[in-house]
Amino acid sequence: MKERAQILTILPVLLFGVISAVGAFYFVANEEKTAALGALAHSAINKIEILDGELHRFSRLLISVAGFFDHGQSLSADEFASSAVPDFSDYKGLGAVAWVPRVDGTERARFEQLQSGSGQAGFQILEGSPGRYESAGTRDEYFPIQFAASSEQANLIIGFDMGSEATRLEMVVQARNSREDYATPLITSVDELGLERAFLVAVPVFDQGVGIAGGLAPRGELRGFAIAGIVLDELVALAHDRVAGSTPLDLYIFQDNSQGHEFIYGPLQGNQFRQISYQSVTAGDYIEIPLNFSGHNWTVLALPPGGVINVYGHWQPWLAALISLILALVMAWAALTLLSSENYVGAKMRNQSRRLKSDNEDVQKSEERLRSILGNVVDGIITIGTDGLIESANPAATDMFGYEEEELVGQNVGILMIEPFRSNHDAYIKAYLDTGEAKILGKKRELTGQRKDGTSLPIELAVSEIKEDGAHFFTGIVRDITDRKRVDHLKNEFISTVSHELRTPLTSIRGALGIVVNGLAGQLPSKASTLLRIAHQNSERLVGLVNDILDLERIESGRMEYHFGEMDVNELVTKAIEANEAYGAQYEVKFHMHRFPEPAYLNGDFERLIQVMNNLLSNAAKFSPKGATVDVWLERRKSAIRVTVQDYGDGIPSVFRRRIFERFAQADSSDTRAKGGTGLGLFIVKKIVERHGGSVGFDTETGRGTKFYFELPEFDSAEDAGKTLASVEVGQPVLVCEDDRTIAEFIRAILEDEGCEVDVAHTAREAFRKATATDYAVMTVDLMLPDRDGVSLVRALRNTPKGGSLPIIVISVRANEGRQKLGDGA
Repeated sequence: MKERAQILTILPVLLFGVISAVGAFYFVANEEKTAALGALAHSAINKIEILDGELHRFSRLLISVAGFFDHGQSLSADEFASSAVPDFSDYKGLGAVAWVPRVDGTERARFEQLQSGSGQAGFQILEGSPGRYESAGTRDEYFPIQFAASSEQANLIIGFDMGSEATRLEMVVQARNSREDYATPLITSVDELGLERAFLVAVPVFDQGVGIAGGLAPRGELRGFAIAGIVLDELVALAHDRVAGSTPLDLYIFQDNSQGHEFIYGPLQGNQFRQISYQSVTAGDYIEIPLNFSGHNWTVLALPPGGVINVYGHWQPWLAALISLILALVMAWAALTLLSSENYVGAKMRNQSRRLKSDNEDVQKSEERLRSILGNVVDGIITIGTDGLIESANPAATDMFGYEEEELVGQNVGILMIEPFRSNHDAYIKAYLDTGEAKILGKKRELTGQRKDGTSLPIELAVSEIKEDGAHFFTGIVRDITDRKRVDHLKNEFISTVSHELRTPLTSIRGALGIVVNGLAGQLPSKASTLLRIAHQNSERLVGLVNDILDLERIESGRMEYHFGEMDVNELVTKAIEANEAYGAQYEVKFHMHRFPEPAYLNGDFERLIQVMNNLLSNAAKFSPKGATVDVWLERRKSAIRVTVQDYGDGIPSVFRRRIFERFAQADSSDTRAKGGTGLGLFIVKKIVERHGGSVGFDTETGRGTKFYFELPEFDSAEDAGKTLASVEVGQPVLVCEDDRTIAEFIRAILEDEGCEVDVAHTAREAFRKATATDYAVMTVDLMLPDRDGVSLVRALRNTPKGGSLPIIVISVRANEGRQKLGDGA
């Protein structure tokens, strides 16, 4: 009877174990499936982005081809092949390119005769199908293939009338009516261009304009169509190839129309193309992504191979179920043990078991939650102690550096870095613990990491401190920035190409056009002169764009050169206005300068500050009404000089104000766009002014105009520094910051002979403490200090109440360098 009671007692435990095992199995299986679907979605998005990008790249190509036929131009077959036809090897999936003119029915005979006499002997407009092509019947208009070229040198049917077949006729009619590009559905066999499983895209060309969004405004009569044949199988293969190593998947494409989803593409089934319904594709696991192109709305479905993600063959769900069963058996055994003990002891043990079970479940849930979070974070997370030894690393970190977690735990974090970062890291930690000075905490730093196999990788590191029960440890968030560096490298290569391959010919073109426009090459007809003047103006805009892009690249890469020196701000602004007077005259705008009555000096790069003024003055001229005057104000603000350029235009739209100093920023209104510009000028202005230690800003009011201004620290020349020292009265305190004790005593002796009370600080920390606690008449600083450079010390003092107005004189063999860094001649 007792044994039966014991069995009945443990049965619920065993039943709970079975239920837990089943639940754990399906929970882990569901998590695995969710992760697999996420990987499938990531791979699908990448591949469909490539498809979308290539399709729009073909649209841009067709616009380029169409441009050869607008404004009434005519090409021969040879000219079409040499000028308009692209290099097919650069356009994967591009099967053919053709020019299809519109021929009025009354002009058919004359058109055929002209083509026969221009190198296309026997040319006639055809209709029909392979093996049965014949002269086209009588119609009001025709759309024959006049010129064509293909990637495979296929048998092209020159003269085939696109209007003789319903699908192709719908394409040209829709393109003509919408005045935009339009594509056919997938065509099994495009015989006239020698293509299989392709679709055609047509861009309409009207007299004096390509009829497509982003091109010239369409007007005039329809001239014809630039047509491309695009092989979808090759495009999909390209997407698969470019996203190598991703989750395998199959792509199905459906056309969205009023009848629902029409199948247009799917993978080959045993070298056969098989139609399949939308319902059958979506019966399993899939990711659905919309794609719009040339007047069509597509739905792209990404499916795993076989259509279903099978996670039940993975070991993780089975392991979870096994662990749950083992725990149930252990608890059953514990229950039997407790039941066989004395009642009192048994009762206590049962209570303890229940508490232990509850605690274990809480710990397990907490650990599983933390493990799930850390395991799914894409950035590496590494924790270290104050001794620099690694205490933990998440999967992203181990994958990044090629280690197993057990290989990293207990090792010094320096094994993940190359020199000099490896040697310096422990010193940073020790310095922080000793002095509290944080050089790397709370900041993002780029450095070079080292994998287990010895290869290096660029990383971004952010370190934070965690205190727990009096103990310190540090957490590092590590991000692999290899892709970012690769993009930067590609950007630099592009900028280099622009510099060497684009700027030189553009400059030559601009110069040649300038000679012709100015009449140095002889008189031109009025119409030609107008066109050349437009071309010359546009070439100057292009040269300006290239120069702005090059300046942007130099600024962001830190390669912009500066040559600092003393200058009179009156002279700077005067020369800038003189240089921009002709530009202002184009807009019937004058400049008026409100100058200082006496010289006022800045320390900066004269040419770069001229560039700042040019941008502000040209912007003010462009956005001022005709006959207006742009005012340029000079004024002092504390220890800085402000230069303000004020126009009286319409002001800056409110929605645009917050991003006016960003790259490529321009207001979206048509009036503003009509003024031209690259959107880089104010971004470059901001970077140059900040490099000089200054600031830039603006005030604007709708309908009243805009003030753009920049402030730079006023420069104290060596003569001014001497006057500052001479102005110190007898008994006033002076602070000398100099680490060399011999030089410090020499300066002290000179100043004490003049009756000054002198304090000496041999370190930056000591100088900062004294300068912020005492009212000194003046302070001298050496740039080379043992614990901190003098430039950063001066900048730190400028942000304190006492140091903000304290006269500071640099006394160092590197004084000029210090002025360049400080930008204020401190």
